[in-house]
Amino acid sequence: MWKRRSIIIDANRLVLALLAMLTTMTAVGCEQELGPETRSRTRETSGAPRAKAAPAPSPPAATADGPVGVAACDEWVERYVLCVDGKAPEAARASMKVAIGQTKSTWRKTAQTPEGRAALTTACTRMVESTRQATAPLGCAW
Repeated sequence: MWKRRSIIIDANRLVLALLAMLTTMTAVGCEQELGPETRSRTRETSGAPRAKAAPAPSPPAATADGPVGVAACDEWVERYVLCVDGKAPEAARASMKVAIGQTKSTWRKTAQTPEGRAALTTACTRMVESTRQATAPLGCAW
C-alpha cells in the first residue's frame, strides 16, 4: 500500500515540476515576442533595469537520443518540438529546446522501472493537455 501511495505522490510531484517548467518556457517565449517599445515600457514601469541574458548554449537535438518509451511522453515531445520549431519566437527556441532535451533525458531515466513508467504515463498524459492549453496563444496544433 505504501509503495503505491509513493508512486502517486511521485507522479504528482513530477506533474507539478513539469507544469512549472512549461510555464517558465511559455513565459520566456511570450517575453521574447514583445517588441522593443513594449519591453522598454515594461522596464520603465518596473523601475529596475534588466540584465542582458547570456547567449543560450547550443540546443541538443530533442529527438536525437530516441524515444522515451512511454507513448504519452513521446507524443508530448514530438508535438512540443513541432510547436517550438514552428511557432515559438526564434529568440526563445534554443532555450526551449534545451529544456525539452533535459526533460526527455529525465523521463528516459524514470521510464527504466515499471513504477516510473506508470508514473510517467499519468504525468505525460496531463502534460499533453496542459501544454495544449498553454501553447494555444502561439497557435500550436495538438
